[in-house]
Amino acid sequence: MGSKDYSLLEVQPLSLELLEAQERSRIVVSAVIAQDGQRKVVSSFGDDVWEMWPFFEQSNRSNSEKRIDWTKVGSSFRDPVKAVIYRYWMVGRPGFGRPVAGTLRDAVVRLGVFLRHLEQHGVTHLADVDPLHVSTFVRQLKDSGKSTSAIKNTLSCVDLLQVFRDQHPDAIAFSLWSDSSVVQVSGHFESTRGATRGKSGTPVIPPEHLARLYSLAERVLAGADRLLDERDAGSRFSLKDEQLLLIRDVSFLALGLLTGMRCDELVGIEIGALRTEIKDGFTFHWIKSIEHKTKKGSVEYLVGSFGVRVTQIMERWSEPYRARLARNASISNARRVDQLQSEAAQTHSFEANRNRLFLAAHGNHVVSGRSWGKILRTLAARAGVVWNLAPHQMRRTYARTFVQHRLGNVLLLKDQFKHSTLEMTQLYAANPMQDEALYDECLAELYEHKVGTVEGWFDDQCMLSGGAGKKLMLMRANAFPDRASLLRETADKVSIRSTGHSWCLSQLAEGCGGQGLYERTHCVPCGSSVIDSTFQIVWREIYVHQLELRSECQTMGAGVQQRVERDLRRSRQVLSDLGVTDLAE
Repeated sequence: MGSKDYSLLEVQPLSLELLEAQERSRIVVSAVIAQDGQRKVVSSFGDDVWEMWPFFEQSNRSNSEKRIDWTKVGSSFRDPVKAVIYRYWMVGRPGFGRPVAGTLRDAVVRLGVFLRHLEQHGVTHLADVDPLHVSTFVRQLKDSGKSTSAIKNTLSCVDLLQVFRDQHPDAIAFSLWSDSSVVQVSGHFESTRGATRGKSGTPVIPPEHLARLYSLAERVLAGADRLLDERDAGSRFSLKDEQLLLIRDVSFLALGLLTGMRCDELVGIEIGALRTEIKDGFTFHWIKSIEHKTKKGSVEYLVGSFGVRVTQIMERWSEPYRARLARNASISNARRVDQLQSEAAQTHSFEANRNRLFLAAHGNHVVSGRSWGKILRTLAARAGVVWNLAPHQMRRTYARTFVQHRLGNVLLLKDQFKHSTLEMTQLYAANPMQDEALYDECLAELYEHKVGTVEGWFDDQCMLSGGAGKKLMLMRANAFPDRASLLRETADKVSIRSTGHSWCLSQLAEGCGGQGLYERTHCVPCGSSVIDSTFQIVWREIYVHQLELRSECQTMGAGVQQRVERDLRRSRQVLSDLGVTDLAE
């Protein structure tokens, strides 16, 4: 298998500014070192297609996403934009390192949007671009409904035409953003950290949809062994059997929800990725993959017993596909070569994917990220869910679930992961191979969840009970000049925990010593408790239970009767504070 060759790139000129056209066309853009040790040029500057596959390590990119097709760029723009992109590839943006191949390819795609805009307005050379063309393009992006982050990313790629305009005579002749910047023009003010902190453009899968999706995965995987037995007995053809492919698809969904892995990391799981360890008498399972986004490399994710079962099913499911890849990789000459892909690229694909689990039914590659988007939408429809399901939603939903369980009932977390009640953060911190970026996403979710909870408490229509709840209702009478700042400040400094029937704001490590967990009415007069409408159904049950006890405790002595009456009175008070008036006596 050929491996990427940066050494050949290192001897190429950093700039093509002074080179003649014929010299430029021979400059090496991508190269590999063949198995015999010889260097092999994959693409040169003059090629209509730059094959960048040697430099792609992400497992979820399709072959078409590993090349830059210059025929899609207008012929009059092609040479100057090529010069700009080559310079970017060789030295990177000033103050930053060189871009990875995926970033380079994405920059060309985003630049293409701007170039097509110019063509629509009769502009065929970069030197003819004027400020009006740029301002109308910015307005078009904003009117399209795209997020400020997406607009910023597109304009950052357009900015390359300005940063490297000395690379070609046909260049933009003015400052694109005048005295402003890409961040300001896009409306994405990163400097105002507090306003955007904790916000995410990726939606969380709603609980009712999540339940249906997870139930579908459980049903399909419950019958996986039977289907695989039939396949191995020859009564099912793995390449065309829809039920067998469904096993792969729901396994991807289940592992994403159970681990928080990104799409690339899920697709990168290989045979033998599971590891088990025992700590303090408890068994923990880890699953390994490669993390590319933050360049951490090999990472491990905690996975519960069901996740172990899913991974084992996928190891068995992928056997015939891995066997096919192994056979193809051993053949020195590939029998079938794509028009735009060399034999070396095919061999590279065989070797890279031969041990992976989430393989495509046809071809010699894994399922790409783009394909997973379509597959997940199909799964949602099969589960009876009307939701535009996408891969990264699984990671965000994992983070939100983690936060809700951390603020809520730890026993739910224990049940989900089938491990001890050790704090998840402590367990993760004990493993140096953990994905640190997942911590950041969980912390962002924690912050957003806390802000949302506190914001609800400051709503004039929100009815509260509990000692702290009463104080919060009094605070609403005060006029705060900046409500958003108040919410962020409160969420930053206040510790919020759920007891299952109230929110506990105690800032003391010992608090009530957990008494409120076992004696729920203890939280009613407590100065650190807030009880909002999310707990109303719980307090209805507490109230009904006390009514039942009232009739049963008549022979149990005065002490028991007084306790029941006290709890009945407190639960009635909570419900009354929350606006409940239909209480039975």
